[in-house]
Amino acid sequence: MDKLDKVIPSLQTLIRSASLRLLDNKVSLLLFDVTTLYFESETPDELRTHGFSKDQKAHLTQVVLALASSQEGLPMGYELFKGNQAETGTLLKSIDSWKAQGLSIDHICFVADRAMFNEPNLKALEDRNITYVVAAKLKTLSKDLKSQCLDKTYSPWELIIPSALSVLATRIYRAFGLHRAVDAEPFLS
Repeated sequence: MDKLDKVIPSLQTLIRSASLRLLDNKVSLLLFDVTTLYFESETPDELRTHGFSKDQKAHLTQVVLALASSQEGLPMGYELFKGNQAETGTLLKSIDSWKAQGLSIDHICFVADRAMFNEPNLKALEDRNITYVVAAKLKTLSKDLKSQCLDKTYSPWELIIPSALSVLATRIYRAFGLHRAVDAEPFLS
């Protein structure tokens, strides 16, 4: 394992390069997700620790795995974290690591689940001019915004966004050919 550990960065670069060649070096969308992997061991070490277990195996040690893949499902990068790392803390660390490894993410849209949906993450992505799409719980939205989201008169190509994100939304519209934005600011107050 010690020998393998020394070549992991080279293997990651090789796999990412092969994926990029298959995509003609064009990646516009990264799908980001995080999961936990548990071990049949209760003894922690420098990486395997006890943490929030998605598998209800809190008595076992685990690691947290962050993975980014292209929209075609090809791997672009992964990061391993200690088993007690909160999912929300993995996104920015992963992006920084992948950038340091040479992955150009300046013109890539990140898609993540609601575990990444928190104010510090979104502000940091915006500060870095990184385009993103994250899921949000419908039940946490205001009644008016929820009603607008569920309004069947909108086509699937319309988005409801706060005006504070209008610049970002414009980038998303251009990248994905969306037709119209609905200003959600009146519904957020």
